[in-house]
Amino acid sequence: MHSWIFSPKYIDNDCFKVITGDVPVVQELLKIPFDHIFFTGSSNVGRIIASAAAKHLTPTTLELGGKCPVYIHEDLARNPSKLKTAVKRLIWVKLQLIDTIKTVYKEFYSEDVDNKNIGRIINKRHFERLDKILVTMPEEKCIMKGPHDASENLMGLHIYSDVDETDSVMQEEIFGPILPILTVQGEEEAKTSSGSVCINDALVHLSVESLPFGGVGESGYGAYHGKYSFECFFNTRNPF
Repeated sequence: MHSWIFSPKYIDNDCFKVITGDVPVVQELLKIPFDHIFFTGSSNVGRIIASAAAKHLTPTTLELGGKCPVYIHEDLARNPSKLKTAVKRLIWVKLQLIDTIKTVYKEFYSEDVDNKNIGRIINKRHFERLDKILVTMPEEKCIMKGPHDASENLMGLHIYSDVDETDSVMQEEIFGPILPILTVQGEEEAKTSSGSVCINDALVHLSVESLPFGGVGESGYGAYHGKYSFECFFNTRNPF
């Protein structure tokens, strides 16, 4: 898509260039002393990017993985009709939330949902990565298990409850249909560190161009969107 958008027909390629390729191509690109490197991806690859950039003292902006947690208060847990959000981790006060999730899932998918309507994992490597998480998670923590077919890269929704921070599902950004649920005793225990926080919603801050978008800690550093994108890529020069 980007190759098409930034083709010479539409954009001056002396200013904008698109190079497609996998790991070997990226490794060669990292040998170039760029003025700035902006990377979106996993924390592990982010470390590689930052290390390579440091050899040239190239500044970097890293938008890395995160768990995108959502805290479910007890009031919401009692009202399934309001539980409509896409998340990568749930943090909740210990109530009967499991039944609520199953109810919402059945409303979204019929009981006899056809596997053809479930999206496939993009490739075999990522399917095997996700499958490794499923294999290493304690079976007793799995409260919902979707269809699973390695020959088709098919993996339905899998939900785990009473998850610990040390469990395999908590060690990296999932990028797949696996939802861990952590139990807390109250709001204080649910506090987390993040680049942004949404109240009564999730992810909508992405659409607000006046807000900086970026992570903290393992989720990277630097921010962009709106004027913050200019500040990200520009270097201030003071004439005196």
